[in-house]
Amino acid sequence: MKKFNTDIFFDILSGKDKENLVKKMNILQNPQVLFQYALAKGYGFNKKGLWYDFINDLFDMGQYSIKSKLNELDNQIKYKSILAIKGGDEKHVFFLDVGLLNFSRKDKYFLIYSFNSSDSYDYPEVVKIYNSQKKIDKKLLFKNIYTVLKKNGLLTSTIKKKIKI
Repeated sequence: MKKFNTDIFFDILSGKDKENLVKKMNILQNPQVLFQYALAKGYGFNKKGLWYDFINDLFDMGQYSIKSKLNELDNQIKYKSILAIKGGDEKHVFFLDVGLLNFSRKDKYFLIYSFNSSDSYDYPEVVKIYNSQKKIDKKLLFKNIYTVLKKNGLLTSTIKKKIKI
């Protein structure tokens, strides 16, 4: 297997040529699908077969945290969790993770939201792109986290305390 191509992965996540990609594949409007497609292209998908089957065979998220999987892709990729919660009971377990993703050769940081449970797994999605870590206002960052959690119905009083809102 080819080495993971971080440049292609981050170009797609950054929205480079997204308009043309969406014209060709309307499903890429969905942020989780776009993330999955970016992974497939990073792993070297070359249009032979179905890209979602290709990536699902390579990138099994079943038992892994998003942090460990993203940090395994390349040693220049860094993912730092800001909010990571594991909860549930013996019948239903869930994992929620919101964090910042960066590639050392790019001056962009991606706020990533990921939620999976024992019932299903959805690929992560890019919530916000920041141009530089130095410019990331902590208050704005937590506001963006608050917004995505509220949108997905995951804003509980416990979570509000963890993100200090």
